[in-house]
Amino acid sequence: MKRKKPVQVYSRLDGRPAIGLSIKKQSGANAVEISDQVIAELMNLEKAYSKENLTFEFIQDNSDFTKAAARSVGLDLVLAIIPGFAGNACFFYTTSGMH
Repeated sequence: MKRKKPVQVYSRLDGRPAIGLSIKKQSGANAVEISDQVIAELMNLEKAYSKENLTFEFIQDNSDFTKAAARSVGLDLVLAIIPGFAGNACFFYTTSGMH
């Protein structure tokens, strides 16, 4: 039987030793809520261990895509409502005999 060599992974960030951590949500979980909770907890750990210079760097947050999509939908909704409202207001003004 051939012996397997142990896996060795070295993580570095900006040339400094680092620990890589990947957190995945469970199926059906809200990615934005999970991301916000994880970030809040990591910030709490940074505060608690500030004397030890513990810091976290966020390399990738997939909830950013969800947040951007939600903002885009909100903007699209506003852009759809305003012209409709303005058009109706103009129609009301011109047909009401208020000129």
